[in-house]
Amino acid sequence: MNKLWILLPLKIQDDRWGYDCYHGFVISAGSELAARAIACASAADEGKDAWGLPDNTSCELLVAGEAGVKMSDFNAG
Repeated sequence: MNKLWILLPLKIQDDRWGYDCYHGFVISAGSELAARAIACASAADEGKDAWGLPDNTSCELLVAGEAGVKMSDFNAG
């Protein structure tokens, strides 16, 4: 069963986190290792190693379990 993982840089001040790069991912994957691999494959100028190494980025479990709305954004007028 896939879970939702959030990956974020640990130090945004690092030179690798400038323009033309991702500053985070929310990924559906079966494990942290799989989530990091997907992020690595999607990397831009920050480089693939940025997402694969725990020294550079966090990878935390967001959601596992029952089906349902996990995020919504409603604007009432």
